[in-house]
Amino acid sequence: MTEFSKRNVQVRHPRLPWIIGAVALLIYVLTLNHGVSLRGLPLTAEMAGWTWQPRSDQPLLKLAYVPLQFVPAAWLPVALNLLSALTAALTLVVLTRSVQLLPLNRLRIQRMFVRNPLGLFCRHDSWVPPVIAAVAAGMELGFWQEATSASGEMLDLLLLAAGIWCFLEFRQNDNSNWLDRAALIWGVGMAENWTMQLTLPLFLGVIFWLRRETDYRALLWGHPVVYCLGSFLCVLLLSLADNLLLHVHGASGQTFEESLRGLSQSLFPAHIRFWNQHPLFTVLVLLFFLLASLPMCLHLKREGSYHLSMQARVQLLIFQYLYGFCLLAGLWLALEPNGGPEAMLVQRYGALPPLLTLVYLNALGVGYFTAHFLLVFGADWDSIRRHEPRFSPPPFLPAWLRRALPPALHVLPMLLLTALAVRNFQVVAAVNQTPLLQYGRLAAQALPPGGGIVLSDDAQRLWVLQTALAQRPDRDRWAVVNTSWLVWPEYRTALDHKWPLGWRQNIPDALLTRREVAALLYRLAETNRIFYLHPSFGHFIEGLDPQPHGLTFELTRPPNPADAITASTATTMDDNIRFWDQASTAALKSLEAYSATISARPVPVRTRQLLQLAPAVSRQSQLLAVWYSVALDDWGVWLQKNSQPATARQNFQKALALYPPNQSAACHLNGVTNLADLDVSIPLEMAYSADDSTRKLPRPMNFHSMSREIDDAIQRSPH
Repeated sequence: MTEFSKRNVQVRHPRLPWIIGAVALLIYVLTLNHGVSLRGLPLTAEMAGWTWQPRSDQPLLKLAYVPLQFVPAAWLPVALNLLSALTAALTLVVLTRSVQLLPLNRLRIQRMFVRNPLGLFCRHDSWVPPVIAAVAAGMELGFWQEATSASGEMLDLLLLAAGIWCFLEFRQNDNSNWLDRAALIWGVGMAENWTMQLTLPLFLGVIFWLRRETDYRALLWGHPVVYCLGSFLCVLLLSLADNLLLHVHGASGQTFEESLRGLSQSLFPAHIRFWNQHPLFTVLVLLFFLLASLPMCLHLKREGSYHLSMQARVQLLIFQYLYGFCLLAGLWLALEPNGGPEAMLVQRYGALPPLLTLVYLNALGVGYFTAHFLLVFGADWDSIRRHEPRFSPPPFLPAWLRRALPPALHVLPMLLLTALAVRNFQVVAAVNQTPLLQYGRLAAQALPPGGGIVLSDDAQRLWVLQTALAQRPDRDRWAVVNTSWLVWPEYRTALDHKWPLGWRQNIPDALLTRREVAALLYRLAETNRIFYLHPSFGHFIEGLDPQPHGLTFELTRPPNPADAITASTATTMDDNIRFWDQASTAALKSLEAYSATISARPVPVRTRQLLQLAPAVSRQSQLLAVWYSVALDDWGVWLQKNSQPATARQNFQKALALYPPNQSAACHLNGVTNLADLDVSIPLEMAYSADDSTRKLPRPMNFHSMSREIDDAIQRSPH
């Protein structure tokens, strides 16, 4: 086939990809998250400079978002989300164009009806496959959330989509520049996309296969390989240089060895180790990958055109059933059934890493299989007979199915769009109505305008608070500190550069014990106001008096160490009652709807439930319900100790309504004080965390109040 003949083949509706991209961008902007989400917290924290050490597993993302480092922290979440929405719209543009270029000449029956040398679907209804593929991907819950709440994963997906698109463009016009572009994109994407790392041998094999019949010199065969590996190394070296510069100019950077260790976590050996430890995840990923990709890649040889032999008839029947099953499975997986990868991962690991690569491949397969059935069942047989008198209808195509299937496929995009919008909009709205930022604002309400130190051992809550503080004029006067990292001398050095409050004064430049950290905080309390972001106990508050202030606790030095645990003053009591009655009412009511979806332990999926739709759940709302439940339980304990049992009981009931497995609140509500025979271990509820897919939530119990209850039980014990 000559280059001229290939270039004369043009797809129908060439502007359709840009129309779909514009519509998708409009939808994403209208549903955009104007704050932060749980998924996007790590990216926002790193771009705002709130992290101790920069991440090394996404070097390309760091380079792409360098201009955003000059954006004020208050505007940074919205800027990141807008860029993610734009990237998602471009991904759908590439997806739509790729579906238009997919060849429909893999089977004998397809070659009977396709009327161009490239096998492109160029009929009047060729708009249906790309539209349904864009709907299956763009309105899928994970894709929609990523498009409106940035975590950086969408950039990886765009690179993968662009690489596949370059292959399809090369197939259309035989321009070798497209292969070079594909190699360049693949090399850049391998720096952080595990799918592109995994499929590198397949990528190189496809390049050699496409050039097997050309007369290019051997040197030209190596161009894509050089571009691929060269761009991959360039991105890694730029990331290493960036980390080394940070290490030279401050303590927040990483050493060369630390950078290499971090980068190795995103490379292929790290994924091999992970898949070996998680075989179920590996099987699900491969099943999802092959279900969408393998059937449309199979190519039967040209052995006749009219299916006269029994072998050809059997092959036709098998492939019709196979393609039909793949199309229905792809549509069902877009709706996230109980038997889908997302639901099974939640049940098995309690975590939901973004599966955007597999969502994209699934949408690509849905578009291809839709085009196949439109081509075969919607063909004009009378027109074919006029051009080919020997044409005979293929078997296994009843007349009623040929009449009913094309109209059904024409309305399928609208039906799928409606189903996905109704199913997923509530969850997307629950995440994007800034409930996480609302939690940070409620926590920041208790902080006085003069400045001070805020402590926590939960990085997520600290980042949420910093997002809220970024909108206050006194944000630079608040030192936000992770107590879990205070043991490290590098972290104390970084704190001293940012907030010189004496973090290294009279302290050895070495790892500290917990008691030494407590002594450091006790000394800082002499000259600074210290607040703890959530209920806690242990060495950190030894010798300090925690006074509740909304969602936070102020740690003060009592005049007498014997009075370390004191009752709240009348003013503090009134302020907190007013806070819980007014400021948090709207936040708590919006989260009660998700309490029924929180279970103490994963519920196994039974065989008869595999085809049922899993409930659309907001993991972020579940986590917020746990945070508020723990805070309400602790506040109820303070009310009990200050002779207000009725109000305390109301708080315990609210805590259980938000998080039913909160056994601490159940104990206090039922008056359980003898804990000798009580199992106080609480199953850890796991939820999505963008920076660590295996991270577990904090224990949903009030450590502070439970430790007091245990102490009281020990003192009352006759032994």
